[in-house]
Amino acid sequence: MSNSEILIYEDDDLLVLNKPSGLPSAPLPKNREERTAVQLAIEIFPDLPTRFPPDSFEPGLLHRLDTGTSGLLAFAKSPEAFAHFRSVWKSEEVRKVYRAIAPILAQEFEGSMGKPISPYLAHDAKSSKRMRAFLGPKAPIKVRGKLLPTWTQIERVEALTSNFRSPERYADWQISIRTGVMHQIRCTLAWLKCPIVGDLIYRGAASDRLWLHAWRLQIPCKNEQILHIEAPLPENWPGSDFRIASAGLP
Repeated sequence: MSNSEILIYEDDDLLVLNKPSGLPSAPLPKNREERTAVQLAIEIFPDLPTRFPPDSFEPGLLHRLDTGTSGLLAFAKSPEAFAHFRSVWKSEEVRKVYRAIAPILAQEFEGSMGKPISPYLAHDAKSSKRMRAFLGPKAPIKVRGKLLPTWTQIERVEALTSNFRSPERYADWQISIRTGVMHQIRCTLAWLKCPIVGDLIYRGAASDRLWLHAWRLQIPCKNEQILHIEAPLPENWPGSDFRIASAGLP
């Protein structure tokens, strides 16, 4: 993808990219030269790093997407804009909608479809790469740190065609979140026994990518207008005739 294709929206305060799957949001401290979405943002708006502390690895970055996740990634273009957007980022005024390819919900969880669900998430005690989900604010097993409340709503867009090599049924899901906990969608879907295709950390079926896309973003601007932004689904996003084998699944 060219920079012109990756740039979704820009105004005086905000820069929004359509991050490809496989590209990290920001470099790790030990690898500042790594190709990341931050570098793409600086190429589009070269003044970005000069408006923030020079030792920052994430100039203007308002949130992060996992490397395998594609879609909307937002940057503030000035310290004033950064302060504004960060102040509202976790409020109900900001709405984030994702799309995911995952199995059909198990029968015992079908009642969760279309309704807000609020498991608590915490860092796994044995793995820094994994979160754990729990029904209440007390974990029955040892975890690292506090249990964090979440708000997630899951709706099915359409069922997808499977084949004889994969007995499990899959669907294209729309997921709305109001909170932003690490791996919130990935962990919550795994907790509902329908891990995202390509999400090996949460035992999802093997694939050539993580089938999770940050699709829509609603955010209040400094002038109190509400901005609605959408990142087109990737060209290879499965349609209703999606065959599981074509995604590299066993």
